[in-house]
Amino acid sequence: MSAFSGSVLQDVVRTQTMPLTEQMKAGVRFFDIRVKHRNNKFQLHHGVSDLGADMDGVLSKLKEFLSKHPEEFIMTRFRNEDDSDRNASINYASGNTRYFGETLHGYIKKYGESLFWNNSEGESNPTLRSVRGKIIILSDFPFGNVSAISTNGSLAEKEIIGPTGTFKYGLPYRQARIHDSYKLDSNWSLYDKWEDVKKYLVTTNSQTPSSDLNIGYLSGSVGSFPYFVAGGRTYANTSASHLLTGATETATGINWDKWPDFPRGSCTWGPGWICSIFFSGLNELTATWLTKSNPQYVGILVADFPGNDLIDRVIKINAQFKRMLQLEGQEWVSLSSNGVDPQCASNDGIRCLRGVSSAEATRATTVLVCGQDHRAKWGSTGYENRSHWCSIARDKVTRDMAENSSAEQRMPSMGSSSFRMETNMHNSR
Repeated sequence: MSAFSGSVLQDVVRTQTMPLTEQMKAGVRFFDIRVKHRNNKFQLHHGVSDLGADMDGVLSKLKEFLSKHPEEFIMTRFRNEDDSDRNASINYASGNTRYFGETLHGYIKKYGESLFWNNSEGESNPTLRSVRGKIIILSDFPFGNVSAISTNGSLAEKEIIGPTGTFKYGLPYRQARIHDSYKLDSNWSLYDKWEDVKKYLVTTNSQTPSSDLNIGYLSGSVGSFPYFVAGGRTYANTSASHLLTGATETATGINWDKWPDFPRGSCTWGPGWICSIFFSGLNELTATWLTKSNPQYVGILVADFPGNDLIDRVIKINAQFKRMLQLEGQEWVSLSSNGVDPQCASNDGIRCLRGVSSAEATRATTVLVCGQDHRAKWGSTGYENRSHWCSIARDKVTRDMAENSSAEQRMPSMGSSSFRMETNMHNSR
């Protein structure tokens, strides 16, 4: 959906190669949409760069997808990218004859108000039941002069403002807990960016999920190209090799602790060994961390050029909140985010909830995972005894998954993308 002139400009502004519909099919459920108001229409931009697409191209595809998958929903961060158009007045210089908010409402009417989640009650954390089949707009634009009169004599923004005085068709983006350290000084700032993202992941996973959204950006730019931040590669292709950092690790201990999460390779052997240290992108580093750490909650992850590995890891996190089965021992179990071990609903991470209703199990604050997590707390993995709930759950969860197609397991999860891309929203409530 982009139109560029020149490869360097393309590398600077391009953040996705997968078409919008294909992203949604892959599991993406959050889009970062940035526009400028031109001739009473919204034109997609990334900073000063016109992406050669407009809002109709986006909304038509979102509507088509949701009509085919009414159990799904889409979240969009919607940002006015034009600093000179702050909605306090009509931006006539850009060919507009109406306010930013009026044009937005025009799109909402054109595609049907029922397509957009109506938040007239001012909710901060809606249930999945209320948003299925809907687009939730995370508004990242000012209302400006909310009492302004439009050219037809009506209140310009009346139709998009709810009784609480906030935007009616979604949630305020700036009320989320946003973690976006996107500025890199150079390629060699990549590990600092990763340490920052890792801190976000650890902190977010340690918190009890609340009514606030958590949004963490894996993306970065300025001193590095977006494709490099995402993949750490020599050029914008997943088949490209990882770029050398210029540093080496040796058998004598030099650089053993330097950028420990970056891969080592191209080793030479002699009296001792010397291995080159390669860059690794945020998408790969995050996917690996998700696999090893088995988190319960990471919020929404925003990433440029996400691949199947990252998307699948996020979907597996979401899966724990999607489907639970009750065993004869009254434990409520599901597949953990590592895709192998079952887990039970718990409020302390030590004991399973037993004999509670499905609704109570859904509201559990944490889980107990069979395998290594169970061993750390109980001295055994739970698989040693065939009558243990872990063994029973493993058989039951595996059988249940086999009876459901992979597409059915995949579609209800929430990934994310942006004109750019994002990943994972927690809790089905």
